[in-house]
Amino acid sequence: MWQKDKEMLCYLCLLDTEEEKSKFEELYNQYRKLMYLCAKEILRDEQLAEDAVHEAFLKLTKYIGNISEVKCNKTLCRYSSRVCCKGYLA
Repeated sequence: MWQKDKEMLCYLCLLDTEEEKSKFEELYNQYRKLMYLCAKEILRDEQLAEDAVHEAFLKLTKYIGNISEVKCNKTLCRYSSRVCCKGYLA
């Protein structure tokens, strides 16, 4: 099983409803690479960028019910940028 698939299963286990799982899966598949590129641009380190994106998605599981539509790439990039700045740029 691919690492990405294992990560996805971990995230999905944190969600309650099928609607939340479906929405999260769509966000993850659509924006993970973009969020990683944003994080890598800020942190200039591949592993730190992976960690920041992972943390951002973990936090996203808590707020997935507040997201009304999946087309929110700017919002997710800003969110992962904040995670980078708060947790990884010290």
